[in-house]
Amino acid sequence: MIDAHVHIFADELIQNRGSVDDAQFTAMYGDPKAKMANAGDLIRYMDENGIERAVVCNMTWIKRKYTDINNEYIMEECAKYPKRLHPMVSLPIDFNEKDVWKIIPYLAAGAGIGEQRLTKKFLIDPDSPLTFLHDTIKENNAVMLIHTSEPVGHLYPGKEKMTPDVLEPFIKRSSIPLVLAHFGGGIGFYALMKEVKEYLSNCYFDTAATPYLYSPAIYPLMISLVGPEKILLGTDYPLMGIKKVMKQIDEADLRKTDITAITHKNALTLFWKGR
Repeated sequence: MIDAHVHIFADELIQNRGSVDDAQFTAMYGDPKAKMANAGDLIRYMDENGIERAVVCNMTWIKRKYTDINNEYIMEECAKYPKRLHPMVSLPIDFNEKDVWKIIPYLAAGAGIGEQRLTKKFLIDPDSPLTFLHDTIKENNAVMLIHTSEPVGHLYPGKEKMTPDVLEPFIKRSSIPLVLAHFGGGIGFYALMKEVKEYLSNCYFDTAATPYLYSPAIYPLMISLVGPEKILLGTDYPLMGIKKVMKQIDEADLRKTDITAITHKNALTLFWKGR
């Protein structure tokens, strides 16, 4: 199995979470009960659950200081386990071209971008720094994992207005592989529309936190709409572990070939080029 959406944090951020001065971090991890993990925790989780590889994400911070600390930590830890961990670095929520230049060495070393939150003004404006980031990702044959959210339903920490209508302008003009976290906030449901299915051709959908959002019926539905080759097993670890997600997949009663694609084949091809 490959867990294509996990998060880790540098020890200094975990041990001093109460003094981390970043509103986005505080909203999600300010509560001492909110789970955080370092690289050692992740490897133990993988070993205990039969997970061969994982895609290791940063979060989207407001402040550059914390973005840099955790980007560097992720790159250092993933370098220790190149066959098991794939690094994903992030940019501050209100990033500029200078911020993009800063992460180019990471992309050149094989990293992707994620889990990235994007502002509405960046998504709708083709002249925003997001276009430079997109082109930089493309030049480095990298992948971008974007946070998404549903336009309806219950509220939870981290749920923001990254809804299908807001994401659409960027997805339409994008030509890089995009992983839309949390089943894309439901944008895949509109693949019943011919034009939407066409511009979703570069998109993948991960299952991170799915048991908190959807019933097991989401799996056969999304397979019918976008194909099993476009779905990636992800947990949002340490928010939840693999057992809870696999329980849903088992309850969905999928074909073995679809389970194989979702649980490891798609991620292996996308992030490790099949190696």
